[in-house]
Amino acid sequence: MFPIDELHRVNKQRDKEYDEFLEGCNLFLNELENETQKGNFTYHEVEENEADLMKLKRWFRKIEKRDFFKSAHAPLARNQLDHCEIKLAHITDQVYRSEGKIEGEIFHGGS
Repeated sequence: MFPIDELHRVNKQRDKEYDEFLEGCNLFLNELENETQKGNFTYHEVEENEADLMKLKRWFRKIEKRDFFKSAHAPLARNQLDHCEIKLAHITDQVYRSEGKIEGEIFHGGS
C-alpha cells in the first residue's frame, strides 16, 4: 500500500503530464482551425495533421501507462484526444469531398 502523500505526489505528476498533453491537443486544434479559416487544406496538410494526431495518441498512451492511480485529469485528456480525432476526420472528409473523392477510393484514370 502506498502512503497517502506518495499517492498525491504521483497523481500530481500525472496531472501535470495530462495538462501538458491537453496543451498539445489545444495547439493541434488551433492549427486545424487556422488552416480551415485560411482554406488551406490539401491532401498534404491532412497527412501532416494525421501524423501529428498519431503523436498525440502515442503521448496519451505513454501517460496512461504510468497513470497507476487514475488521475482525475485522464477523462478530460481522453475526451480532448477524441475531439481532435473527430475534428480531423471531419476536415479530412471535407478535403476529399472538395477533390471529388472518397477517402481510400482508388482513382482509375482513363475513360
